[in-house]
Amino acid sequence: MSLDQDTVKRIAHLARLKLSEDRIQPMQEDLNRILHFIDQLNEVETGNTEAIAGVNTPAMPMREDK
Repeated sequence: MSLDQDTVKRIAHLARLKLSEDRIQPMQEDLNRILHFIDQLNEVETGNTEAIAGVNTPAMPMREDK
């Protein structure tokens, strides 16, 4: 996926960013690099990967203070 300058201007408008004309091209390049990286991440096969233990576990149970 690649963004053109009109799309970058639209995104900037929706994000309430005031981008001058000389900042459109660098922003376009940055956003396209981000999207390219996301495409690379989507290519990684994670179907057989087990979930990391401890991410969704509740806090450690509290013991009685003696």
